[in-house]
Amino acid sequence: MPDDLIEFRTAHGRVTVLPSRGRILQAQVAGRDAFWVNPASDGGWNVGGDRLWMGPENDWMWQTTGPADFTRYAIPEAMDPGAWSLTETSATGCTMRNRGELAAVTSDRKVAFEVERQVRLIPDGETAQLFEAHLAYETTNTLRLVQSAAGATADLWTITQLPPGGQVLVGKEPLAKPRVYFGEMPASMVHPSERLIAFDITGDHMYKAGMAPNGVNGRMAYATRIEGGYFVVCRQFVPQSWRAYCDKPLVTDGEGDAVQVYNDGGDFGGFGEMEYHSPQAEAHDGVIGVQDSSLCVIGTVSEADWQAWRLWWL
Repeated sequence: MPDDLIEFRTAHGRVTVLPSRGRILQAQVAGRDAFWVNPASDGGWNVGGDRLWMGPENDWMWQTTGPADFTRYAIPEAMDPGAWSLTETSATGCTMRNRGELAAVTSDRKVAFEVERQVRLIPDGETAQLFEAHLAYETTNTLRLVQSAAGATADLWTITQLPPGGQVLVGKEPLAKPRVYFGEMPASMVHPSERLIAFDITGDHMYKAGMAPNGVNGRMAYATRIEGGYFVVCRQFVPQSWRAYCDKPLVTDGEGDAVQVYNDGGDFGGFGEMEYHSPQAEAHDGVIGVQDSSLCVIGTVSEADWQAWRLWWL
């Protein structure tokens, strides 16, 4: 376990931050861990927790233009582990910063970037509706493109790694449907309804799916069955369908997606991911950036309140 952890406690649990990787490593409520943390971590990218990367994935990671082939995939060191530093801390949160340069794998695009991530605990009681025990924190992420080639694009990409055994629930518009990025997504693992779509997270069958910003309402959650109800990890953000998004499947043209769900096949440890992207920042003359904020609420919901909770949250 890294030795630079910072722990923030609430009445119902605690949040553990790993500043050297710019991530929330773990959150615990009522004695239950919310995130998947890699027990076999070797210091590479696959640490676990709630992390911040930059998109588009097609520029910075994939060394092919398609189809997806993970033998031709690499995470730039400038992104992860990055050069994160702790710039501010208090009793209720901290701020971390990373600076570096990314070069697109299949083109001559480059971006020099500066990313800041602020984590702030929300006081108990402000988000307690229909939860039994819970905690909440807010992340505010800021991306600045500095001295980058004109037209280069990048975004903020929040990724939460989750243990297998539950479902990612995405609030959506009635006609919205996911599109597959790679892998096969069996119909038996996806459960759509008018205002909600549920993805099974099993950790033993790889697939990734995405949804456009005009098809989602900015609320999603990961729900796991526990005795007497459910343990949930909730995320709320603001999709901005009037702005451009740049992360999309390798073989697809057009607009990017705001929400993505990943189910690991076991090769990387057998977890799931609940992901969202900010709109893109596009470099012009001077400094161009983008900022996004999201609320993460983690807690337990009783069986009696489950249906009401789903209507309230999603």
